[in-house]
Amino acid sequence: MDIKQCRRCRKIFQYRGNPTCPDCIRELDTLFDAVKNFLYDNPRSSIAEICQATDVPESDLMTWMREGRLIMSKEAPPALRCEVCGKPIHSGRWCPACHANVVKGVEDAAGSFAPKPDVPAPRVAEDDSKGMHITTRK
Repeated sequence: MDIKQCRRCRKIFQYRGNPTCPDCIRELDTLFDAVKNFLYDNPRSSIAEICQATDVPESDLMTWMREGRLIMSKEAPPALRCEVCGKPIHSGRWCPACHANVVKGVEDAAGSFAPKPDVPAPRVAEDDSKGMHITTRK
């Protein structure tokens, strides 16, 4: 049983893979629903307008956008920048071009660690006088 301190409210709780306590998770889900409903009616809103209308901290909005949980409309002003090239983006960590490069790099790196197929060494017929009989495949 792992015990941690909540990153938001600093309350001690039983850790189950999320650094936020269950009470704060419920609160964040309620705030997320408020933002989602506001954006449904106002898709072109900026971050400042969303924060003002929903009383949600900007840091929470940015976190949800970086995680890809919240995707701003293409008509809304971009609030994030690509972590690689600095290009304005609406969600995630990378622009589509940099994302493709990162994925390709990971695939290339993973391919270099792929296990080599086991090719058995050819068997050499041994002297039968040792008591063991080895057959060779043809």
